[in-house]
Amino acid sequence: MDHHIEANGETTESLLTGFIGRENDLYKLEQMLAEPSCRLVSLVGPGGIGKTRLGMEVVRRAQDRFADGSYFIPLQGITSVEQIIPAIASGVSCELSGDDDTLVQLIYFLEHKNILILLDNFEHLMDAVDVIVRLLDASKRLKLVVTSREVLNLRAEWVWSVIGLQFPDQNHVEIAKADSAVHLFDRCARRVLPEFSVELEKIHVIRICKLVGGVPLAIELAASWLKSLTCEMIAEEIQHNLDFLATNMRDMPERHRSMRAIIDRSWQMLTGQEQDIFKQLSIFRGGFTSEAGDQIVGASRVILSSLVDKSLVSYNAGRYNLHELLRQHAQQLVETDANRSEQLRDAHANYYVQFLADRLHTYRSQPSVLGEMLVEIDNIYLMWESIVAGKQFPRLDQALHCFGALIQYRINRQAGIKMLTPAIETYQTQANFPETLPAYTALLTTQSWYHASLMQYSEALTLAEECQTLIETYDFRPIAHAGSDPLIHIGMIRLFQGDYHNAIEYGLRAVEQGTRYNDLPNMGHANQLVGMVYLAMGDLEKARYYGQLALSQSKQGGNLAICAYCTDHLGDIAFNEHDPVMAEHYFTEGYRYRVEINDRANLPSSMMLLGKAKFAQGQYVEAMEWFKQCISHYSADNNSAYVVVPKSQLALCYAHIDEYEHAHTLFLEAINGAELIQVVPVWLALMTHIGEFLIQLGELENGTKLLSIVINHPMFNQGRNILIDVQLRLNDLKNLMSEEQFIMAQQAGIYADFDAITHALEHDVSRAIVNIVSHQPSPMPENQQELYAKGIEPLSERELEVLSLIASGMSNQDIAEKLVLTVGTVKSHNSNIYSKLGVKNRTQAINVARDSHLI
Repeated sequence: MDHHIEANGETTESLLTGFIGRENDLYKLEQMLAEPSCRLVSLVGPGGIGKTRLGMEVVRRAQDRFADGSYFIPLQGITSVEQIIPAIASGVSCELSGDDDTLVQLIYFLEHKNILILLDNFEHLMDAVDVIVRLLDASKRLKLVVTSREVLNLRAEWVWSVIGLQFPDQNHVEIAKADSAVHLFDRCARRVLPEFSVELEKIHVIRICKLVGGVPLAIELAASWLKSLTCEMIAEEIQHNLDFLATNMRDMPERHRSMRAIIDRSWQMLTGQEQDIFKQLSIFRGGFTSEAGDQIVGASRVILSSLVDKSLVSYNAGRYNLHELLRQHAQQLVETDANRSEQLRDAHANYYVQFLADRLHTYRSQPSVLGEMLVEIDNIYLMWESIVAGKQFPRLDQALHCFGALIQYRINRQAGIKMLTPAIETYQTQANFPETLPAYTALLTTQSWYHASLMQYSEALTLAEECQTLIETYDFRPIAHAGSDPLIHIGMIRLFQGDYHNAIEYGLRAVEQGTRYNDLPNMGHANQLVGMVYLAMGDLEKARYYGQLALSQSKQGGNLAICAYCTDHLGDIAFNEHDPVMAEHYFTEGYRYRVEINDRANLPSSMMLLGKAKFAQGQYVEAMEWFKQCISHYSADNNSAYVVVPKSQLALCYAHIDEYEHAHTLFLEAINGAELIQVVPVWLALMTHIGEFLIQLGELENGTKLLSIVINHPMFNQGRNILIDVQLRLNDLKNLMSEEQFIMAQQAGIYADFDAITHALEHDVSRAIVNIVSHQPSPMPENQQELYAKGIEPLSERELEVLSLIASGMSNQDIAEKLVLTVGTVKSHNSNIYSKLGVKNRTQAINVARDSHLI
């Protein structure tokens, strides 16, 4: 069998360098060629995208199915339609002779052959598509693969769009096998710089791959600069200068020595009207809809379709996209006309301001609306930059609330603060009061909320109070939107600071103001705040009344985000009433609300609450899974301040299943995190869980001391961060210690120096774990060894202790009191014992234990 896929030096070099990625493309294309009805496959994409290399790999993998061979026919050097037939004939070793029609001779040669031909770079020979049609009609066993920048628009054509290689979305993720763009850069880089390490340069390599959209040729050109530049420098050059992507390598084909040449060739394929439209489409970021393209730049569906056919624009799932390098080229052309460029940005900003304004009152209740907004996030970022730079205050007023919420849903609050700060500064220096006050105060309120959510309460309070002062001074009403009333923000911050008296006052003022204006969104939010304050004060009935009222108003207003907060609040009340099953019901409802509206920012909070409910039911393994998910989500979003509490909660779970070393490690991590952020409520939650941990280890006095510090602190709130009922636990300890011991430990906590105690926590935890570990016998008892040999997992010392008490006839309550445990903890130990021994009840466990001499 004679195969000729290595037809020239370029393709031989491509094969020698190996093939990276595109496994899905290859799989789908192999399936296409295996279809009897598939005779013509077009690989379509912009220049440099890797069509030739993909086509060659497809042909190579399929060649065994073609008895008469597979052939590669390069058409790059063909300059006229008349030359295409001799080129194909030469490529398949068909000798043309005499004056007979050359096409007829070629057809006769191919007529009965089972053959596969790859025609490479067909886009400049569109007038020759009739040749393809006639060849396919006459040669029934012939199959063609064509690479082109433009679809052939033939009925027999099966089109496969070739896109850039895959790369990670985020810099901090691990490089996966599928991230072929990064692997290609690594391979090219090590040719130039043998000691190159992609792991050390990961952040900059991923940025390069993003900037070039995964285009293989651009990646290779970028890597060639490593002889003189670092990856960071290469990324900076690409971002600001398209001409940078060029090389003088002698063995690189002339047409592939620069991306500018590749793009210019594609540009020449367009009509004048298409060029004008394409230049204007460069205003979009992250794609656009047909409606946006039409309204902003006048791009009709006909023109968009033509640009798609010519691989200048891609289309997928209702959205059009420009490849980043092509977009950069077009943008440079637009910016040569300053007036046109400004008009274009203005039209773009107008469209997306209205886009957000139309969704202001529905995005919190209709998940599909939020999805529409998130898809347009890059265009919305550009809109925001435009209106802030242009000091377009009325537009900013329209866009702010949705934009602020999108930051919360999409990126972390710290980044949100940075994005809002220039707008605030612009107002302070340029705006005309009082006309622009509604927009300015809305900015302050949003910024205040971001600071509060980062536990930066001082900054948050300053902004919210300035906002409220302006409202009172100029007597205007904030826009009706959940959270737009600064009274709510001030009350919430006061709650977080433990100032319950002022928190109630501001909350009730916000309720009154919302009622006066019939502002349902803010009424629901304000009542929820009041309920939270009453819960912190221990008044569960009032907490429930305001919580249920807030939930009703939020449902009526369709605000699912506030509904989730309300159900969380009602769950906290149930938890404080020692009904963890009902608490879990409410927490699950809040979780579902957040999943429905894709509230990524607050979903970890629901996970933490569900873990709390599971913990209270003694279901420690299930609780641990929720806490781990919570930590994972916060860590992925770089919210390090938020992982402190769930880490301490997870640590306490480990302590309850006697995994003290795991608990120790997590508590130390949580202490280090708390020291960095220095937020009192976080310290109180952490100290509560460490106090319980010390009690679990038998250090009743130290545990009592910590719990006494917590419960007597003015900022203590038995709210959603605390896993145990502190007062109830102190009552238990009072009965387990002598009166003198308890009073001394309690007084030590009441009069302790808070800062000194926080500094000593790490030492206390480490000392306690050393004590407990040092008292644990290391060798496995003989009877345990016998069980281990039978495939039965050994029981821990605490599980053996519980088992012995079970055998003595004690109830779970009796065992809990004797061992200073909760009943839930005892039940968890029982479950572990039954599982390890392979039994279902107490009687069976006792029998197995006696037979194995465990008791």
